[in-house]
Amino acid sequence: MSAFAANDPIFGDPDIDIDVAGPTIEACTKCDDDAARTVGAVALCDLHADAVLDPIRKRVFKQEGFDGIGIPTAPRPDWGPLFHELECSGCAATWVGPRKTPCPWCAGLYERSVAEQRLILLRPDFPGSDAKNHDAAVKAWAERLAMSVTAGIVTERDARWALDRMVIAHAA
Repeated sequence: MSAFAANDPIFGDPDIDIDVAGPTIEACTKCDDDAARTVGAVALCDLHADAVLDPIRKRVFKQEGFDGIGIPTAPRPDWGPLFHELECSGCAATWVGPRKTPCPWCAGLYERSVAEQRLILLRPDFPGSDAKNHDAAVKAWAERLAMSVTAGIVTERDARWALDRMVIAHAA
């Protein structure tokens, strides 16, 4: 038998007792409370998980309200022992999941905002060509368009396409 097979708990040593009774709730590695989440490979209770995740959330989530989390309103044992009816702390959306999970609607809000900005950048609504602020508006748009390419909101190809459309419209 190979060294790999000897260490394999399923096909290796028949004397290894494998518990197949179902999921168990682990204890927090920092205290004796039930672990609510696993951060990486470390089981943590809510208090210790928040202590690890809060500094990360502050750096990663947008401050403009894209960081709602699910607050439990009712248990959902039909989904499993860790699942609850959740209501978002930021937008009041509801879903089923483990407590304090990020709100899927709030998380998607950032992507929807980026998509909306992309559309505004690629199909801008300028003042009429006879308006005195038209040229300044076009120049400001071109600068925002260049910045959006750098930020990854718009591809360079799409930006060139939008600029070409503007040049053709100006020439007409």
